[in-house]
Amino acid sequence: MSPFVSPTLLEAAQGFGNAKNKLLNVAFAGRPDVRFGFFRSNFSNDGGPLELAYALTVHKAQGSEFGTVFVVVPRECRLLTRELLYTALTRARQHLVLLVEGHDASFLYDLTRPERSEVARRNSNLFAPGIRHEADGVPYAEHLIHRTTAGELVRSKSELVIANHLHAKGLQYHYERPLDGTIVAGKLRPDFSFVTDAGDVILWEHLGMLDRADYRQSWDWKRDWYANNGYNEGQNLFTTSEGPGLDMRSVTEVAERVSKAMR
Repeated sequence: MSPFVSPTLLEAAQGFGNAKNKLLNVAFAGRPDVRFGFFRSNFSNDGGPLELAYALTVHKAQGSEFGTVFVVVPRECRLLTRELLYTALTRARQHLVLLVEGHDASFLYDLTRPERSEVARRNSNLFAPGIRHEADGVPYAEHLIHRTTAGELVRSKSELVIANHLHAKGLQYHYERPLDGTIVAGKLRPDFSFVTDAGDVILWEHLGMLDRADYRQSWDWKRDWYANNGYNEGQNLFTTSEGPGLDMRSVTEVAERVSKAMR
């Protein structure tokens, strides 16, 4: 924020050394109706309490660090990627102030999706070659993301199979839709959620790594959170798992149970 001095304030600044001028009022660009007053005692031989601040683009700030950083995040920006946001958030050494346009910052979660990654746009990565397919949209390396029949991007091949099966059966779903806790505070994003005509929500979680202790522990916590908020397995919460592969019979069975619960 750069200060500007109007003619009146300039005269006050020029005469600030006189005994009768004990207060200096300063206005800043963008806030012309606000004045900040400074007494002579606020100034010393080493300087005053005013410092110039500078605005930089994230690209220009790469490689630099600052004590305090204000990051302005617009709601609509086609150049905003998760890599760009990460660069912006890591420029501060001590204090970071995040200014997000609008009243809901949950849209930032979308930056975790693979299609918002600049890395995913590349034809290869360090460990495996990527294969591009000609398409009207942005091409991606096929080993990095999975696109459903409906054109939606999902994280795993198992979720791809489930999503395509739901699409084929005509079951309308939401992928990773935010779910707020109504009894126990918090927010989760179940893999698939369905909304009945009455407005009730049905959840489907796919558990792909139950062979890992940390994954099982995380699922135990999530299952308790779901139960405490009124989502119980077999009623309005359904799960599938794999070990070592995905059993399509299980997917078909759960899809049928979801379809009955939707009626």
